[in-house]
Amino acid sequence: MRKRLKQLGILWRAHTTPIRPPRVIVLGCQKSGTSAIAALLGRATGLDAQIDFSRDFARPRFPEVLAGRMTLDAYLRRNAYDMRAPIVKEPSLTLLYEPLKRRFPQTPFVFVMRHPLDNIRSIFDRIGLPGTVTGGSVDSIESSAWRFVMSGADLKDPPGDLVSIAAMRWVKYNEVYDNQREAFQLVRYEDFMQDKQRVIESLADRLGLDIAADIASLVDVNYQRSGKRVADYGAYFGPVNYGRSREIVLPLAGRLRYDIPANHSSQP
Repeated sequence: MRKRLKQLGILWRAHTTPIRPPRVIVLGCQKSGTSAIAALLGRATGLDAQIDFSRDFARPRFPEVLAGRMTLDAYLRRNAYDMRAPIVKEPSLTLLYEPLKRRFPQTPFVFVMRHPLDNIRSIFDRIGLPGTVTGGSVDSIESSAWRFVMSGADLKDPPGDLVSIAAMRWVKYNEVYDNQREAFQLVRYEDFMQDKQRVIESLADRLGLDIAADIASLVDVNYQRSGKRVADYGAYFGPVNYGRSREIVLPLAGRLRYDIPANHSSQP
């Protein structure tokens, strides 16, 4: 009974919450640093930040919008309660950028980008699999949301192995930025890691947002599960997976100024 009442409450909130244009929408590939950057932007400017759509954890619905089986407005209505925040961060919205921009033409968009090998490594850390994994089974992934991500259900004709799916994900999501760079305020994760406070304050300035708080004491808070640093990506992925991921990401990585040597042995 309690569970049913909770479900009815969620449905009621979604139905009655007005959909207003967010002040900022933060996009980017999963595990590219979007959570930390959106959260710190919110803390610096005094604006609430919504980190992901809570209703999509168990059953992501945005592929239905991509496939034309659900309208964007219906999807936003489903997530209206989370959309009420001034700063909305949801990587799944990245592939919906064009209709989303038409829906909210005055809202500025931030795009967070991360080196492809480090981004893929972070995904594998999150799902608890080694970079040398073989095959394409998602059965061992505990989270239903991450089983969905690693199935490649939102990608057209995903490859059969998990590393290639993660590499194709990086390409498809970052192509959204590459195809219309002038539409986004870009934040490179590597710049953010060098000086988090400076990057956040610079981003706020570019967005026309006032700084309301000093975030110096907050910059090292983990907003997502922390992963491990890797010094040798050739060893981390192994020769087969390194070669697969490199082949998939290399053309776009070059255009976005990311170096991926044929024989990688250093931190990107």
